[in-house]
Amino acid sequence: MSDHQSLLRHLDIKDAGFAYRSDTKIPGAALRIDLNHHNMSNIFINNSEGIGVQVVHQSLLYNQPLMPNSTISHTKSHGIHSLSPSLTLTDVNETENSGNGFVYVSTWDQTNTFSTGMASPDVYKIFHVCSKNTTYVPPNRVFYFKLEPLDYNLQKTCKHVLETEPGHKLVIQELYYYNSRNYYHFTNIYDGVNMSVGSPWKMESSTWNNRPVFNSTSSSVLFEFNKRTSWNFAINFLVYTVKG
Repeated sequence: MSDHQSLLRHLDIKDAGFAYRSDTKIPGAALRIDLNHHNMSNIFINNSEGIGVQVVHQSLLYNQPLMPNSTISHTKSHGIHSLSPSLTLTDVNETENSGNGFVYVSTWDQTNTFSTGMASPDVYKIFHVCSKNTTYVPPNRVFYFKLEPLDYNLQKTCKHVLETEPGHKLVIQELYYYNSRNYYHFTNIYDGVNMSVGSPWKMESSTWNNRPVFNSTSSSVLFEFNKRTSWNFAINFLVYTVKG
């Protein structure tokens, strides 16, 4: 998972798809894409010992179909396995695969966590929502944020500004949101830093398995965060900094 956009064309992958490591429960795939914003076409995958192609996240700003004019055949598992609900497929030929041709799974599993750990340090960031007041992210980039560890036994009420360069805006996609008691916790995001203007986007009321998106109009947004004592809390989200 990086900002780099790869170019893959006329590539044959044969007899691949074994499990990446024996100490993880990550399914093997001949080609795994942690963040899809790549230019791929004419990919031929044959005889994978696991999945043919696995896509973990689809970039919000990249709408091109996944590897057109490609073939996936004779896999021992599924042809295409997606953890992203927004994947586009055209002109992909699948033949004689042992599993399903296409599978979408909305649950959060070890594949998501593993792809985060493998992400480029330039992309993967810890969201210091309470230990810091402000986070700056450069323009024309994508970032993966994971909530900082918070003491289970302490109550936390925090405000945090996430900002980028003026003339740009922040687009936030929720990937995972967990709290053990919805009515005790909340995470609100305001478009701008003035809480008295407009209504906030309430992360706790969204259905994270659909990967909801907050499209700001400002170069700064304000997080209002509350965690009650003796309850768990976890948030993972992507941030795009784009021209406003």
